[in-house]
Amino acid sequence: MRKHSVNRIQKVAAHSRMEFESHTIDRNLLADEIREYLPTHEADILVRNFAITIDLFPRHCCGPASAHLRAQLGYGEIADGWFGDNRHQFLDVGATAIADVTIVDITADQYKSRRDANIPKIYIGPLEHPYYC
Repeated sequence: MRKHSVNRIQKVAAHSRMEFESHTIDRNLLADEIREYLPTHEADILVRNFAITIDLFPRHCCGPASAHLRAQLGYGEIADGWFGDNRHQFLDVGATAIADVTIVDITADQYKSRRDANIPKIYIGPLEHPYYC
């Protein structure tokens, strides 16, 4: 398991976000990535429903986005946690040798309309408020 620099994590996160936003993500590859972290039955349901939810990105896409980030980086654990009072998934990559980065999230801005207009499209940083596990 090779950990990347923060710069590499930022590039992978930005590219992954672009794939979702532009609908250019390979859906078959994504389905395989989802099956890597979910039991088969749950993965099949998520993959079927994802055909609908991809049009709503970033809403309802935190699990698939985290699975894709994990596959693209080659490491990390998908965390089942919270963003404020909302159930949320994000990628836990642990601390790097360069910085205290612990999580990567490309879908937190789905909560923008609820409270904070300053929620970034891509968050790379420590596990701290509003994130909880």
